[in-house]
Amino acid sequence: MVKESFDAILVWREDRGGSRSVFDGAIKRLDRGGAIWVVTALKKVRGPTTPAVHRLELPDLVKAFAKDGLAHDREVRVSAWNVAYRFRNQSGV
Repeated sequence: MVKESFDAILVWREDRGGSRSVFDGAIKRLDRGGAIWVVTALKKVRGPTTPAVHRLELPDLVKAFAKDGLAHDREVRVSAWNVAYRFRNQSGV
């Protein structure tokens, strides 16, 4: 089990199922002022194993991280099928 903290954490997740516990674990290990990047399938792309109805999307992520004071501030295309969203502490510290 990882017990260290990190200034950047990458989570690759396409399915909503079980994502809350994954995000809670990532937040626990995030350094103050660090960033969490979440990679997920693009909205118009059908994931290889995740039907559209269960796909994790930006509004789900914004809601999941808001209670911990993390806000979406950047996104980048990772591949033809995936996008990464960055979440940081709103105060930047």
